[in-house]
Amino acid sequence: MAAILGRLGSDQAGEVAAAAHMASAMLNRNGLTWADLLAPDVPPAESEEDGWRALVVSNLQYPGLLSDWEKRFLQQLLNRKRISPRQWQKVTQIAEQLRERRAW
Repeated sequence: MAAILGRLGSDQAGEVAAAAHMASAMLNRNGLTWADLLAPDVPPAESEEDGWRALVVSNLQYPGLLSDWEKRFLQQLLNRKRISPRQWQKVTQIAEQLRERRAW
């Protein structure tokens, strides 16, 4: 991301636009927004902080029911010390969808 953002200082308008597009695409692939990137790192509530990693691991126990994007997203979270409130929301949403998929 740092290399891409460095291109925003280019004198070439096309390079600036391409860098902005690439940075936005990178955020989207990782389930993030610019607000997630620029907002201060606020830890999740205590109960979420205790359980987010366990819920991610639990979700990954059903790889056949997860989309490729969901698998990548969850696996990437395991490399983090903390997750954002938006990422926590997505983890719980995936867990709910897995419950529904398993019920079929």
